[in-house]
Amino acid sequence: MSYDPEAVAAQEHQTWQRSAEHYVENIAPFTAYSGQIPLLQELGKIDECSAILEIGSGAGDVAAQLAELGSRVVGIDFSENMVAIAAERFPELEFEIGDAEVLPFGDSEFDVVASCYTAHHFARPDKVFGEARRVLKSSGRLAVVMPIQSEQKSFGAFMESVLEEISPEDVPGGPLLHETDPAVVGALLSDAGFVDVLAEKRVKPTRLDSIDRVLNAGWPIMGLDDHPEDVQQRIRAKTIERAAQFEVPDGSFDFPDVVIVASGVK
Repeated sequence: MSYDPEAVAAQEHQTWQRSAEHYVENIAPFTAYSGQIPLLQELGKIDECSAILEIGSGAGDVAAQLAELGSRVVGIDFSENMVAIAAERFPELEFEIGDAEVLPFGDSEFDVVASCYTAHHFARPDKVFGEARRVLKSSGRLAVVMPIQSEQKSFGAFMESVLEEISPEDVPGGPLLHETDPAVVGALLSDAGFVDVLAEKRVKPTRLDSIDRVLNAGWPIMGLDDHPEDVQQRIRAKTIERAAQFEVPDGSFDFPDVVIVASGVK
């Protein structure tokens, strides 16, 4: 599938600027609090001495959890709104506004670079991974956790419903947005110069107390308030219907989401 990297980057920036105020309550349960941290710790071999850079740090939830594991954590995000929220919530941590394709850090500065639920948003993942390698120390590690859109039953219940109502052309995305093959991500890491590359699928359950979490997360990301009311109603109804099979007796939801995990060594 062909795509315009500049259009993808612009769309992603607009999306996360718009979604920043909704992130903490509605989006972080998917991206920061559903099993990502143990995976990042494993992939990055993070310990109390690790200096960690998180690419796409959003509202700071992942960085704050990583700070409990390592010696230093820096978060970088291209959304000014996201960085402002993160800095206000976690004033003891370092957050910077910046482009992951041109990281504002020196060579060999970090022990670990983490990409948590961000790689599928990169317009040019090859450039991002190349920059990640540059800022890593010798034997430093890149750790990537990336949802597989078609195997992410939680947010996928929403996205499948959206794509039945809205043309895919109106939902631009980068080359990894719909990737299902870990080997593709592994090849990108190898091409960027990483060695000892691991890339595989993992089941990572997502547990949510309400289907409203899915709807409230998706609405600002997709800008659905700009669409006709009847389209919005159909998307809402279809999402609820798709998610029903994952509801458990207490009314919460247990989604068997699948992710790609990848790591490489400088």
